Amino acid sequence: MLSRVAAVKAPRTHNRRRLTGSSGRRREGGESEPQRPNMSRRVFYSAVLLLLLLVMWMCCGPCEAAAASTGENSVNARLPRRFDLFVPQTTVLLPRGGVNSEKKWNSFASPSLVSAGGVIAAFAEGHPSSKESNNASSEPSSDAVAWYIDSAWDWSTLVAEVKKSTWQAHTVLGKADGTERFDVVLRPTTTTKDNKVFLLAGSSDASNVNESWSHGGLKLKLVVGDVRKPTDSEQSGWINWGEVQSPLNETTGAVQGRKLTGFVASGGAGVLMEDGTLVFSLMAKSEEEDVYSMIIYSKDNGSTWALSNSVSSAKCVNPRITEWEGKLLMIVDCESGQRVYESRDMGRSWTEAIGGLLGIWVKSQSGASQDLSLHVEALITAAIEGRKVMLYTQRGYVSGENKATALYVWVTDNNRSFHVGPVGMDNAEKEELASSLLYSGGNLHLLQQRDNGEGSVMSLSRLTDELSTIKSVLSTWSQKDIFFSSLSIPTAGLVAVLSGAASDGR
Repeated sequence: MLSRVAAVKAPRTHNRRRLTGSSGRRREGGESEPQRPNMSRRVFYSAVLLLLLLVMWMCCGPCEAAAASTGENSVNARLPRRFDLFVPQTTVLLPRGGVNSEKKWNSFASPSLVSAGGVIAAFAEGHPSSKESNNASSEPSSDAVAWYIDSAWDWSTLVAEVKKSTWQAHTVLGKADGTERFDVVLRPTTTTKDNKVFLLAGSSDASNVNESWSHGGLKLKLVVGDVRKPTDSEQSGWINWGEVQSPLNETTGAVQGRKLTGFVASGGAGVLMEDGTLVFSLMAKSEEEDVYSMIIYSKDNGSTWALSNSVSSAKCVNPRITEWEGKLLMIVDCESGQRVYESRDMGRSWTEAIGGLLGIWVKSQSGASQDLSLHVEALITAAIEGRKVMLYTQRGYVSGENKATALYVWVTDNNRSFHVGPVGMDNAEKEELASSLLYSGGNLHLLQQRDNGEGSVMSLSRLTDELSTIKSVLSTWSQKDIFFSSLSIPTAGLVAVLSGAASDGR
């Protein structure tokens, strides 16, 4: 079941084409550019040389700093402080209903982070032990579980509170129904609106009939929680979860003439659009067993949901979405490589967009045509220091290494890109580092899946130093914008060098 949505990586493509639909004409860049003034060849060449010198001056400082930082990281990476929230065989989980549980948890996966009403909620896919008390094998299951944290806590208070024996994680989706049925919950995906948290996940029922286990098809489950401002230490009342809903009628799931089944959420973060529309990315398979990526959205605060009218190309999985300049950006992993799609009409049509997200097209240092480790994971939009930017996580190389084992946070305004970190190191040689970003209340948080030798752990970090660097970079960008805007030489369409991001031919 999970193998059908395994991540793959993609090389850069060099064309931009309409995939589906015909609505909404696309404006090419040249259509809106003003007529360039006439100038002599001598003046033109002088202007070009001036611009080259300015760009070199603008970028040499950050590049040198990044190179020096990379060299230090190869010896001893200075990682941000982290705290393990979900720990195998250790974390106590409170089921829905409030009764203490003795269930053992072997691992945690698929991180997701949200903030609403003064509460930060960290979600994960929890996998309990597959052994019964008599060591007999039982049917593996998984739940959507959550930690609740007061967003006003500083880091020391956060760690001290979560360490208390009275502090417990919560089961949000998935519970045993007697001894005959278990819910398998996959890829919890979250977003917020006002004081409500929306959690979407894929689910499958497992039934034990005559000592033989059978699985139902993958379906979507949605649950909405009302956030209450934490006024005391009774953490269980911070989010009041409603009844589990089925947002789609999967029996009528047909898109572009394809009968789609087996719907599952993408994991990570959903999107709250500027017009209030709630959007989640998800996957489904066709009758031919091909997997497609698409979105589901609601324009009425989650009362009703609609499936997008078009989908990605076949065999494109693990969609990550965000809003940028009034459009949806969606990154997917396809057999031929990683791609970026954009849509201005809630998925009625998708356009493959080159340059839709700067910095993600990175060549493998080993020279291989595909490098699965260069997978973009978390993707969000944030307003930092009055400037709207996109933040995302992606692996990178450290000096002297041939494998991309360091996790970096990238910031881009889609004219320039810069990366900070590393914020994590992967020693498990896995294909990707699952992570989730949250910028809220002036703080940048990272929830990351990592291997502690005994199972998969979920660790939370507050990226204070990294955010300070990002703010400094954004301030520099603003200064350069002011400088270039004062020039009489046209600079429309000029894209800056990727600061510190393209060394060693990558």
